Amino acid sequence: MAVHIFPLILARMRQVLPDIQVELVARKIGYAASKDLFALRTDDLIVQWEAVRAGLGIGFVANYLARSDADIVQALPDVLRIAPLPMWLVVHREIRTSRLIRAVVDVLAGALPGAI
Repeated sequence: MAVHIFPLILARMRQVLPDIQVELVARKIGYAASKDLFALRTDDLIVQWEAVRAGLGIGFVANYLARSDADIVQALPDVLRIAPLPMWLVVHREIRTSRLIRAVVDVLAGALPGAI
């Protein structure tokens, strides 16, 4: 999301809200698995994505990312499907009534459902 979805949305938002500055923080979350199960292991989405695109093997990537490259073929669609996860837009209580914050939330809430 932080690499493939938000930059495009934020670029469009910058046109309508030029005085807003956004700090985009991407967090990496890993799950333990035996290393002998994988030919390549990485906690970096970009490395994983480029490895899949290079033909290194099967990778587990989000649908929005896989749709961005016509050469990617979905493997095992009925076996490796996870339910959509909820996405929350959160704002500190102290600033949630700000006109500018509301404008940012409105842009993101309008753009994200179609992007993912």
